Amino acid sequence: NNDKYTPWKLCDIPRIDVDILLNELDSILPYSQETLNLSVKQLKNKTSDLPFVELKDISSRVVRDFVESAGYRRIIDISVQKLEPGAYVPIHRDDHYQRHAYPYMKGCTKLYWACSNPEGVHFKLGRSGILPIEKPLLVNTIEHPHSLVHEGTDVRTSILVYGERC
Repeated sequence: NNDKYTPWKLCDIPRIDVDILLNELDSILPYSQETLNLSVKQLKNKTSDLPFVELKDISSRVVRDFVESAGYRRIIDISVQKLEPGAYVPIHRDDHYQRHAYPYMKGCTKLYWACSNPEGVHFKLGRSGILPIEKPLLVNTIEHPHSLVHEGTDVRTSILVYGERC
């Protein structure tokens, strides 16, 4: 079960060719922005909110299968984020309380997968400490302050998904 305050849990997804998935995501994510030391490519323009994107409306079978296997029935947003070596994201909480999608975003509902996870990248989530980001996680970044620090030498790439979970 998911409650509003659980900080994180593992998300079991089947093995997938990460390069193929990233190429497919690159082809279907139309919006790009540079923000908070991150390069972001995403499905929605800047703000992750309703309306939902139905799985049948995602043009890539690879991406559809991926988000469905991660437990989503409808999507609010998908993004691919790249954090350069030496960069960081300062401590913050994701402030989504006023969004129409908040009921679907609260709790451990956000998929966070550092699919290319070089050494020296640390994701700290509230009192949970440093998370095991080498595995796909469901994280609660609304109720728990978090930050990222990249002390390594290679770009860290992560996939983030918000949506209605099955």
